[in-house]
Amino acid sequence: MGTDHEGQLRITGPVTEDHTVPAEVLVRTLEGMQQTAWLLAASREGLEVHQRFKPSADFRKRYTLRCALPQPGSYAVPMDIGEGIPSFPEPVHAHGLLNDIYTLWDAVARGSFEQVKNLVPDSAYRQRLLQETKKLLPKRGDAWGLALTAKNRDQEIILGPKAMPALEQWTDEQWLSTPEERRETTSVIGQMVRIDFSERKVVILYPPTQKEVDCVYLPQVEERLLEARRGLFQVTGYFVVDEEGHPKKLMEVSNIEPVDLSPMTFVSIEHDGQEYSLSPPLVLTPSLDEESQQYFVAEHPELHVMVHGRTREKLADELAEQLAFLWREYVETDPSTLADDALQLRQDLSRRVSRKNG
Repeated sequence: MGTDHEGQLRITGPVTEDHTVPAEVLVRTLEGMQQTAWLLAASREGLEVHQRFKPSADFRKRYTLRCALPQPGSYAVPMDIGEGIPSFPEPVHAHGLLNDIYTLWDAVARGSFEQVKNLVPDSAYRQRLLQETKKLLPKRGDAWGLALTAKNRDQEIILGPKAMPALEQWTDEQWLSTPEERRETTSVIGQMVRIDFSERKVVILYPPTQKEVDCVYLPQVEERLLEARRGLFQVTGYFVVDEEGHPKKLMEVSNIEPVDLSPMTFVSIEHDGQEYSLSPPLVLTPSLDEESQQYFVAEHPELHVMVHGRTREKLADELAEQLAFLWREYVETDPSTLADDALQLRQDLSRRVSRKNG
């Protein structure tokens, strides 16, 4: 990275092979970076934390993320923070904000919660920053990744789906309590019926029982509600279940998002410490199961893959498990013991999949 800019964000992966990137990915990423910068600046200034983060127009202007022309590469965007014109006085808290974002990403990549706490001592701002980081990162099955460099930093920080488990743990630990009722943590899909902002409650219609379920959400979820008001959406949290295992109430909702049925692209998968590369990348297009509309399902007939899961993440887990099983049972086995159809599958797997790490 050149020295003319404070930092550089690089979008990587198959979607950038022609040095372009889908507008949706670019907008999501830059919006997340801008929100992160505003939160860090507000934390530096010691502004009071409210339930909704709505900085003033003057504040937003002072800490605006400025993006230069994309550079050749995967899809590299040089960036700075500031108004782009002389400011009197210059906002002192703007200096080094991109370096702080780099430090945050580095902490997430290392799995160091202590580093996050040192960067942002205020727990309310810290939770918002971690939620924003979760929101902007690619998920498993996305055909892109993110990398960040900063001025006077030698190493590029790369964040992707592997960071999600740590982020989930860090964002949940502050909010979770221990109700006396029997609970299960899971995700359900439903149609929004109404929202009660005063009680922080969403009421959904649960398709398998056609009953309404109250969902009491955590404070940091509220800003996402408007994104999920139309169509089916997924709610994740601790469910109080009835005798048949159906949710009758949902407490401590930690995530609300529209149901995502976009294609999932896998360049590689990992299972039990082994990595399997896929060439060309394996593309699965999920749908919801017809009976309950609670499970994501997908298939790839050529490789005899049929997977399902409560979430897209679980769908990716099952894909990894099935491909590892198929590899053991067909590629690593003695071909003389296989029938003709099994030999064809062995050939298809060998052509598409290769195992690393032995």
